[in-house]
Amino acid sequence: MISRFRLTGLFLSLVLPGLVCAQPYQIQPDSDRVIRNVFGRFDLRIAVGPKSFDGRILKRDARVVIVDAKSGSATNLMTDTSLTFYDIRDDDRGRLILYAGNSQGGVFEGTYYFIDGDGRSASVPMSIDGHDMLVESDRIYAMKYVPESTRFRQDLHLAIYRFDARLEKILWSWTSKGRFALDGSTFSDSQSFPDDKESLIERAAKRLLITLLSPFDIKYPVRFSSWGKQLRLPTNDYIHANSIIRAPNGNLWISARHQDAILELDERSDSVVSWIGGKFSRRSDWRIIGDPLVSFSHQHSLQLRGDELYILDNGNRFDNRTSRVVVYRCDFGKRTLTFLKDFPEPNGLHRPTQGSVRTLDGNHILVGWGGLLKRDAGKPQRGVSIFEIDTGREIFGFDLDAGLDSYNANAIGAATIVDLKIPALEAPRAR
Repeated sequence: MISRFRLTGLFLSLVLPGLVCAQPYQIQPDSDRVIRNVFGRFDLRIAVGPKSFDGRILKRDARVVIVDAKSGSATNLMTDTSLTFYDIRDDDRGRLILYAGNSQGGVFEGTYYFIDGDGRSASVPMSIDGHDMLVESDRIYAMKYVPESTRFRQDLHLAIYRFDARLEKILWSWTSKGRFALDGSTFSDSQSFPDDKESLIERAAKRLLITLLSPFDIKYPVRFSSWGKQLRLPTNDYIHANSIIRAPNGNLWISARHQDAILELDERSDSVVSWIGGKFSRRSDWRIIGDPLVSFSHQHSLQLRGDELYILDNGNRFDNRTSRVVVYRCDFGKRTLTFLKDFPEPNGLHRPTQGSVRTLDGNHILVGWGGLLKRDAGKPQRGVSIFEIDTGREIFGFDLDAGLDSYNANAIGAATIVDLKIPALEAPRAR
Protein backbone atom coordinates (compact mmCIF):
# COMPACT_ATOMS: atom_id res chain seq x y z
CA MET A 1 0.00 0.00 0.00
CA ILE A 2 1.23 3.47 -0.74
CA SER A 3 0.57 4.53 2.85
CA ARG A 4 3.74 2.64 3.76
CA PHE A 5 5.71 5.40 2.05
CA ARG A 6 5.66 7.85 4.97
CA LEU A 7 9.01 9.06 6.24
CA THR A 8 9.62 7.63 9.72
CA GLY A 9 12.84 8.77 11.33
CA LEU A 10 15.84 7.42 9.51
CA PHE A 11 13.84 4.71 7.73
CA LEU A 12 14.89 6.06 4.37
CA SER A 13 15.26 4.78 0.86
CA LEU A 14 16.58 7.23 -1.69
CA VAL A 15 15.10 7.56 -5.15
CA LEU A 16 17.00 9.47 -7.80
CA PRO A 17 14.87 9.90 -10.95
CA GLY A 18 16.38 10.86 -14.28
CA LEU A 19 14.77 10.91 -17.70
CA VAL A 20 14.52 7.19 -17.48
CA CYS A 21 14.79 4.18 -19.76
CA ALA A 22 16.92 1.36 -18.43
CA GLN A 23 20.25 0.37 -19.94
CA PRO A 24 23.20 -1.55 -18.42
CA TYR A 25 25.52 0.81 -16.56
CA GLN A 26 28.24 0.79 -13.95
CA ILE A 27 27.18 1.50 -10.36
CA GLN A 28 29.90 2.17 -7.81
CA PRO A 29 28.33 2.20 -4.33
CA ASP A 30 30.40 2.69 -1.22
CA SER A 31 30.76 -0.01 1.41
CA ASP A 32 27.86 -1.61 3.28
CA ARG A 33 29.35 -0.45 6.58
CA VAL A 34 29.18 3.23 5.62
CA ILE A 35 25.56 2.99 4.47
CA ARG A 36 24.45 1.29 7.69
CA ASN A 37 26.20 3.92 9.79
CA VAL A 38 23.99 6.58 8.23
CA PHE A 39 20.70 4.82 7.57
CA GLY A 40 20.56 2.01 10.11
CA ARG A 41 20.06 -1.52 8.86
CA PHE A 42 17.86 -0.69 5.88
CA ASP A 43 18.80 -0.88 2.23
CA LEU A 44 19.47 2.26 0.24
CA ARG A 45 17.66 2.45 -3.08
CA ILE A 46 18.31 4.95 -5.83
CA ALA A 47 16.71 5.31 -9.25
CA VAL A 48 18.65 6.64 -12.22
CA GLY A 49 18.14 6.68 -15.96
CA PRO A 50 19.68 7.72 -19.27
CA LYS A 51 18.71 10.45 -21.71
CA SER A 52 20.03 12.02 -24.86
CA PHE A 53 22.86 14.52 -24.39
CA ASP A 54 20.49 17.06 -25.88
CA GLY A 55 18.31 17.93 -22.87
CA ARG A 56 15.43 18.86 -25.17
CA ILE A 57 15.02 15.40 -26.71
CA LEU A 58 13.38 12.87 -24.41
CA LYS A 59 12.92 9.15 -24.91
CA ARG A 60 9.50 7.62 -24.26
CA ASP A 61 10.17 4.69 -21.97
CA ALA A 62 8.45 4.77 -18.59
CA ARG A 63 10.40 3.05 -15.88
CA VAL A 64 12.31 3.90 -12.74
CA VAL A 65 15.46 1.93 -12.02
CA ILE A 66 15.75 1.08 -8.32
CA VAL A 67 19.35 0.39 -7.34
CA ASP A 68 20.17 -1.50 -4.15
CA ALA A 69 23.34 0.25 -3.05
CA LYS A 70 24.38 -2.68 -0.88
CA SER A 71 24.50 -5.22 -3.71
CA GLY A 72 24.59 -2.98 -6.80
CA SER A 73 21.63 -4.89 -8.28
CA ALA A 74 18.97 -3.00 -10.21
CA THR A 75 15.22 -3.52 -10.56
CA ASN A 76 12.82 -1.85 -13.00
CA LEU A 77 9.67 -0.28 -11.60
CA MET A 78 7.44 -0.23 -14.67
CA THR A 79 4.06 1.13 -15.66
CA ASP A 80 1.99 0.76 -18.79
CA THR A 81 2.36 4.30 -20.11
CA SER A 82 4.15 6.29 -22.78
CA LEU A 83 5.16 8.90 -20.21
CA THR A 84 8.75 9.51 -19.09
CA PHE A 85 9.42 9.87 -15.35
CA TYR A 86 11.35 12.84 -13.96
CA ASP A 87 10.68 12.64 -10.26
CA ILE A 88 9.25 10.32 -7.58
CA ARG A 89 8.48 11.23 -3.97
CA ASP A 90 5.79 10.83 -1.31
CA ASP A 91 3.76 13.16 0.88
CA ASP A 92 2.43 13.11 4.43
CA ARG A 93 -0.95 11.80 3.25
CA GLY A 94 0.48 8.48 2.08
CA ARG A 95 0.36 9.30 -1.61
CA LEU A 96 3.07 8.52 -4.12
CA ILE A 97 3.88 11.53 -6.29
CA LEU A 98 5.23 11.06 -9.82
CA TYR A 99 6.34 13.80 -12.16
CA ALA A 100 6.03 12.44 -15.69
CA GLY A 101 5.32 13.60 -19.20
CA ASN A 102 6.20 13.31 -22.85
CA SER A 103 7.84 15.26 -25.63
CA GLN A 104 5.71 16.72 -28.42
CA GLY A 105 7.40 18.63 -31.20
CA GLY A 106 10.53 18.96 -29.10
CA VAL A 107 8.68 20.54 -26.15
CA PHE A 108 8.25 18.63 -22.89
CA GLU A 109 4.74 18.48 -21.43
CA GLY A 110 4.93 17.36 -17.80
CA THR A 111 2.37 16.43 -15.16
CA TYR A 112 2.44 15.64 -11.43
CA TYR A 113 0.40 12.54 -10.52
CA PHE A 114 -0.79 11.85 -6.97
CA ILE A 115 -1.47 8.12 -6.53
CA ASP A 116 -3.29 6.94 -3.42
CA GLY A 117 -3.22 3.55 -1.68
CA ASP A 118 -6.03 2.20 -3.88
CA GLY A 119 -4.22 3.05 -7.10
CA ARG A 120 -6.42 6.04 -7.90
CA SER A 121 -4.58 8.99 -9.40
CA ALA A 122 -5.20 12.73 -9.46
CA SER A 123 -3.07 15.05 -11.52
CA VAL A 124 -1.87 18.62 -11.89
CA PRO A 125 -1.00 19.45 -15.52
CA MET A 126 2.30 21.36 -15.58
CA SER A 127 2.20 22.25 -19.28
CA ILE A 128 5.84 22.61 -20.31
CA ASP A 129 8.26 21.54 -17.64
CA GLY A 130 6.87 22.31 -14.19
CA HIS A 131 10.09 21.25 -12.39
CA ASP A 132 8.99 21.39 -8.76
CA MET A 133 6.08 21.79 -6.40
CA LEU A 134 5.57 22.55 -2.72
CA VAL A 135 3.41 19.99 -0.88
CA GLU A 136 2.12 21.11 2.52
CA SER A 137 -0.42 19.49 4.85
CA ASP A 138 -3.40 21.59 3.71
CA ARG A 139 -2.28 22.95 0.34
CA ILE A 140 -0.18 22.23 -2.73
CA TYR A 141 1.68 24.78 -4.82
CA ALA A 142 2.28 23.87 -8.47
CA MET A 143 4.41 25.87 -10.89
CA LYS A 144 3.43 25.92 -14.54
CA TYR A 145 4.86 27.52 -17.68
CA VAL A 146 2.35 29.34 -19.88
CA PRO A 147 3.53 29.94 -23.47
CA GLU A 148 2.54 33.05 -25.37
CA SER A 149 3.59 33.30 -29.01
CA THR A 150 4.28 36.43 -31.02
CA ARG A 151 5.23 36.43 -34.68
CA PHE A 152 8.92 36.26 -33.79
CA ARG A 153 9.25 34.27 -30.55
CA GLN A 154 7.47 32.36 -27.80
CA ASP A 155 7.55 33.83 -24.29
CA LEU A 156 7.22 31.40 -21.38
CA HIS A 157 5.41 33.03 -18.45
CA LEU A 158 5.49 31.46 -15.00
CA ALA A 159 2.20 30.70 -13.27
CA ILE A 160 1.85 29.43 -9.70
CA TYR A 161 -1.35 27.78 -8.46
CA ARG A 162 -2.28 26.97 -4.87
CA PHE A 163 -4.55 23.93 -4.72
CA ASP A 164 -6.36 22.45 -1.75
CA ALA A 165 -4.84 19.21 -0.44
CA ARG A 166 -7.19 17.09 -2.60
CA LEU A 167 -6.37 18.97 -5.79
CA GLU A 168 -10.05 19.84 -6.24
CA LYS A 169 -9.94 23.65 -6.00
CA ILE A 170 -7.56 26.41 -7.05
CA LEU A 171 -7.37 28.70 -4.00
CA TRP A 172 -4.92 31.27 -5.37
CA SER A 173 -2.89 31.92 -8.49
CA TRP A 174 -0.12 34.21 -9.66
CA THR A 175 1.59 34.92 -12.96
CA SER A 176 4.85 36.57 -13.97
CA LYS A 177 3.23 38.08 -17.06
CA GLY A 178 3.56 41.88 -17.05
CA ARG A 179 5.74 41.89 -13.92
CA PHE A 180 9.18 41.34 -15.47
CA ALA A 181 11.20 42.74 -18.34
CA LEU A 182 11.01 40.12 -21.07
CA ASP A 183 14.54 40.95 -22.22
CA GLY A 184 16.08 40.67 -18.73
CA SER A 185 17.09 36.99 -18.79
CA THR A 186 20.67 35.97 -17.95
CA PHE A 187 20.33 32.77 -20.01
CA SER A 188 22.42 31.90 -23.06
CA ASP A 189 22.41 28.68 -25.10
CA SER A 190 26.19 28.62 -25.23
CA GLN A 191 26.44 28.38 -21.42
CA SER A 192 23.59 25.96 -20.70
CA PHE A 193 23.81 23.84 -23.87
CA PRO A 194 27.39 24.30 -25.10
CA ASP A 195 27.23 20.95 -26.92
CA ASP A 196 24.39 22.22 -29.12
CA LYS A 197 25.90 25.39 -30.52
CA GLU A 198 24.56 26.57 -33.86
CA SER A 199 26.79 28.28 -36.38
CA LEU A 200 26.31 31.98 -37.11
CA ILE A 201 25.05 31.03 -40.56
CA GLU A 202 22.40 28.68 -39.09
CA ARG A 203 21.18 31.30 -36.61
CA ALA A 204 21.06 34.02 -39.27
CA ALA A 205 19.18 31.75 -41.69
CA LYS A 206 16.56 30.90 -39.04
CA ARG A 207 16.05 34.56 -38.12
CA LEU A 208 15.65 35.49 -41.77
CA LEU A 209 13.15 32.69 -42.43
CA ILE A 210 11.05 33.60 -39.36
CA THR A 211 11.05 37.25 -40.47
CA LEU A 212 9.91 36.28 -43.98
CA LEU A 213 7.11 34.11 -42.55
CA SER A 214 6.00 36.67 -39.93
CA PRO A 215 3.30 38.40 -42.05
CA PHE A 216 1.51 35.07 -42.43
CA ASP A 217 -0.54 33.05 -39.97
CA ILE A 218 2.06 30.31 -39.49
CA LYS A 219 1.70 27.45 -37.03
CA TYR A 220 5.06 26.38 -35.62
CA PRO A 221 7.00 24.18 -35.81
CA VAL A 222 7.28 24.29 -39.59
CA ARG A 223 8.47 20.96 -40.96
CA PHE A 224 10.72 20.65 -44.00
CA SER A 225 10.26 16.95 -44.77
CA SER A 226 12.76 16.79 -47.64
CA TRP A 227 15.53 18.14 -45.36
CA GLY A 228 14.42 16.34 -42.23
CA LYS A 229 14.41 19.71 -40.41
CA GLN A 230 11.97 21.72 -38.31
CA LEU A 231 11.79 25.46 -37.75
CA ARG A 232 10.66 26.56 -34.28
CA LEU A 233 10.13 29.99 -32.85
CA PRO A 234 12.91 30.99 -30.45
CA THR A 235 11.79 30.41 -26.85
CA ASN A 236 12.23 33.20 -24.32
CA ASP A 237 12.27 31.35 -20.99
CA TYR A 238 12.99 34.51 -19.01
CA ILE A 239 12.22 33.10 -15.52
CA HIS A 240 12.80 29.31 -15.62
CA ALA A 241 11.54 28.63 -12.10
CA ASN A 242 12.84 25.27 -10.87
CA SER A 243 12.32 25.22 -7.07
CA ILE A 244 9.78 26.54 -4.58
CA ILE A 245 10.05 26.57 -0.77
CA ARG A 246 8.44 28.27 2.23
CA ALA A 247 10.51 30.98 3.95
CA PRO A 248 10.35 31.50 7.76
CA ASN A 249 8.32 34.70 7.35
CA GLY A 250 5.62 32.79 5.46
CA ASN A 251 6.51 34.05 2.00
CA LEU A 252 7.42 31.82 -0.94
CA TRP A 253 10.97 31.64 -2.28
CA ILE A 254 11.19 30.78 -5.98
CA SER A 255 14.44 29.81 -7.67
CA ALA A 256 14.52 31.79 -10.93
CA ARG A 257 17.40 30.17 -12.80
CA HIS A 258 17.32 32.53 -15.79
CA GLN A 259 17.37 35.59 -13.54
CA ASP A 260 20.27 34.23 -11.43
CA ALA A 261 18.07 35.07 -8.47
CA ILE A 262 15.70 33.80 -5.80
CA LEU A 263 12.41 35.69 -5.81
CA GLU A 264 10.52 36.30 -2.55
CA LEU A 265 6.79 36.30 -3.28
CA ASP A 266 4.14 37.61 -0.86
CA GLU A 267 0.83 35.84 -1.55
CA ARG A 268 -1.23 38.51 0.22
CA SER A 269 -0.08 41.33 -2.04
CA ASP A 270 0.83 39.19 -5.08
CA SER A 271 4.11 41.10 -5.12
CA VAL A 272 7.74 40.06 -5.43
CA VAL A 273 8.94 41.80 -2.28
CA SER A 274 12.66 41.05 -2.64
CA TRP A 275 15.28 39.61 -4.96
CA ILE A 276 18.13 37.46 -3.66
CA GLY A 277 20.44 37.90 -6.63
CA GLY A 278 23.80 36.52 -7.63
CA LYS A 279 26.50 38.49 -9.42
CA PHE A 280 24.78 38.38 -12.79
CA SER A 281 21.25 39.14 -11.61
CA ARG A 282 19.85 42.45 -12.81
CA ARG A 283 18.76 43.21 -9.26
CA SER A 284 19.45 42.13 -5.68
CA ASP A 285 18.00 43.40 -2.40
CA TRP A 286 20.27 41.03 -0.45
CA ARG A 287 24.07 41.02 -0.09
CA ILE A 288 26.26 37.92 -0.35
CA ILE A 289 29.14 38.03 2.11
CA GLY A 290 32.36 36.03 2.13
CA ASP A 291 31.72 33.64 -0.76
CA PRO A 292 35.17 32.73 -2.19
CA LEU A 293 33.46 32.03 -5.54
CA VAL A 294 31.51 35.32 -5.41
CA SER A 295 27.95 33.98 -5.70
CA PHE A 296 25.67 31.36 -7.23
CA SER A 297 24.60 31.31 -10.89
CA HIS A 298 21.90 29.41 -12.83
CA GLN A 299 20.99 27.56 -9.64
CA HIS A 300 18.68 24.61 -9.02
CA SER A 301 16.97 23.34 -5.88
CA LEU A 302 16.60 25.45 -2.74
CA GLN A 303 16.47 24.04 0.79
CA LEU A 304 16.15 25.96 4.07
CA ARG A 305 17.25 24.37 7.33
CA GLY A 306 16.61 26.95 10.03
CA ASP A 307 18.53 30.03 8.87
CA GLU A 308 20.81 28.02 6.54
CA LEU A 309 20.07 28.15 2.82
CA TYR A 310 21.32 25.27 0.62
CA ILE A 311 21.56 25.87 -3.14
CA LEU A 312 22.61 23.55 -5.97
CA ASP A 313 24.85 26.04 -7.80
CA ASN A 314 25.39 24.96 -11.42
CA GLY A 315 27.59 28.06 -11.83
CA ASN A 316 26.99 28.56 -15.55
CA ARG A 317 27.84 32.26 -15.86
CA PHE A 318 31.22 31.60 -14.24
CA ASP A 319 32.89 29.86 -17.17
CA ASN A 320 33.81 26.19 -16.61
CA ARG A 321 33.46 26.46 -12.83
CA THR A 322 33.08 23.25 -10.84
CA SER A 323 29.43 22.93 -9.84
CA ARG A 324 28.70 22.76 -6.12
CA VAL A 325 26.22 22.89 -3.30
CA VAL A 326 26.71 26.18 -1.48
CA VAL A 327 25.44 26.97 2.04
CA TYR A 328 24.71 30.49 3.29
CA ARG A 329 23.48 31.77 6.67
CA CYS A 330 20.47 34.03 6.14
CA ASP A 331 19.99 37.21 8.16
CA PHE A 332 16.38 38.00 7.32
CA GLY A 333 16.49 41.40 9.00
CA LYS A 334 19.67 42.66 7.35
CA ARG A 335 18.97 40.75 4.13
CA THR A 336 22.39 39.16 3.94
CA LEU A 337 23.66 35.73 2.92
CA THR A 338 26.91 34.87 4.68
CA PHE A 339 28.95 32.04 3.16
CA LEU A 340 29.33 29.03 5.46
CA LYS A 341 30.69 26.23 3.24
CA ASP A 342 30.34 24.49 -0.09
CA PHE A 343 30.43 20.94 -1.40
CA PRO A 344 32.08 20.74 -4.86
CA GLU A 345 31.18 18.11 -7.44
CA PRO A 346 33.57 15.31 -6.40
CA ASN A 347 35.10 14.85 -9.85
CA GLY A 348 35.62 18.59 -10.35
CA LEU A 349 33.19 18.83 -13.27
CA HIS A 350 30.96 21.64 -14.43
CA ARG A 351 27.37 20.32 -14.54
CA PRO A 352 25.42 22.90 -16.60
CA THR A 353 21.84 21.67 -16.14
CA GLN A 354 19.57 19.99 -13.58
CA GLY A 355 20.61 18.76 -10.14
CA SER A 356 19.19 18.97 -6.62
CA VAL A 357 20.05 19.16 -2.93
CA ARG A 358 17.97 17.77 -0.04
CA THR A 359 18.64 17.83 3.70
CA LEU A 360 18.14 14.32 5.10
CA ASP A 361 18.58 14.88 8.82
CA GLY A 362 20.61 17.10 11.14
CA ASN A 363 23.96 16.32 9.56
CA HIS A 364 23.52 14.90 6.04
CA ILE A 365 22.57 16.23 2.61
CA LEU A 366 21.65 14.28 -0.51
CA VAL A 367 22.83 15.72 -3.84
CA GLY A 368 21.88 14.78 -7.40
CA TRP A 369 24.46 16.28 -9.73
CA GLY A 370 22.44 16.73 -12.93
CA GLY A 371 23.55 16.85 -16.57
CA LEU A 372 26.95 16.23 -18.11
CA LEU A 373 28.80 18.05 -20.87
CA LYS A 374 29.49 15.94 -23.92
CA ARG A 375 33.17 16.88 -23.78
CA ASP A 376 33.34 15.16 -20.36
CA ALA A 377 31.77 11.92 -21.57
CA GLY A 378 34.97 9.95 -20.96
CA LYS A 379 35.40 11.20 -17.40
CA PRO A 380 33.85 9.87 -14.18
CA GLN A 381 30.69 11.80 -13.33
CA ARG A 382 29.00 11.63 -9.96
CA GLY A 383 25.38 10.61 -10.07
CA VAL A 384 24.54 11.13 -6.41
CA SER A 385 26.39 12.05 -3.23
CA ILE A 386 25.63 12.07 0.47
CA PHE A 387 27.76 14.49 2.48
CA GLU A 388 28.25 15.02 6.19
CA ILE A 389 27.41 18.67 6.72
CA ASP A 390 29.80 19.33 9.60
CA THR A 391 32.91 17.72 8.03
CA GLY A 392 32.10 18.17 4.34
CA ARG A 393 33.05 14.51 3.80
CA GLU A 394 31.29 12.52 1.08
CA ILE A 395 30.22 9.38 2.88
CA PHE A 396 28.29 7.82 0.00
CA GLY A 397 28.42 8.30 -3.76
CA PHE A 398 28.48 6.55 -7.09
CA ASP A 399 29.42 7.49 -10.62
CA LEU A 400 27.24 7.15 -13.71
CA ASP A 401 28.19 6.30 -17.26
CA ALA A 402 28.09 9.09 -19.82
CA GLY A 403 24.58 10.12 -20.80
CA LEU A 404 22.94 9.23 -17.48
CA ASP A 405 21.49 12.22 -15.65
CA SER A 406 20.52 12.52 -11.99
CA TYR A 407 17.94 15.27 -12.17
CA ASN A 408 16.18 15.23 -8.82
CA ALA A 409 17.10 13.24 -5.71
CA ASN A 410 14.47 12.65 -3.03
CA ALA A 411 13.97 10.45 0.03
CA ILE A 412 10.89 8.25 0.22
CA GLY A 413 9.71 6.21 3.14
CA ALA A 414 9.81 2.46 2.40
CA ALA A 415 12.31 -0.10 1.22
CA THR A 416 9.52 -2.08 -0.46
CA ILE A 417 9.04 0.33 -3.35
CA VAL A 418 9.83 -2.43 -5.87
CA ASP A 419 6.59 -4.18 -4.79
CA LEU A 420 4.45 -1.22 -5.79
CA LYS A 421 2.27 -1.52 -8.88
CA ILE A 422 1.97 1.87 -10.53
CA PRO A 423 -1.30 2.16 -12.49
CA ALA A 424 -1.44 3.03 -16.17
CA LEU A 425 -1.21 6.79 -16.60
CA GLU A 426 -2.32 8.96 -19.46
CA ALA A 427 -1.37 12.59 -19.80
CA PRO A 428 -4.42 14.78 -19.03
CA ARG A 429 -5.22 17.87 -20.99
CA ALA A 430 -3.69 21.06 -19.62
CA ARG A 431 -6.13 23.22 -17.70
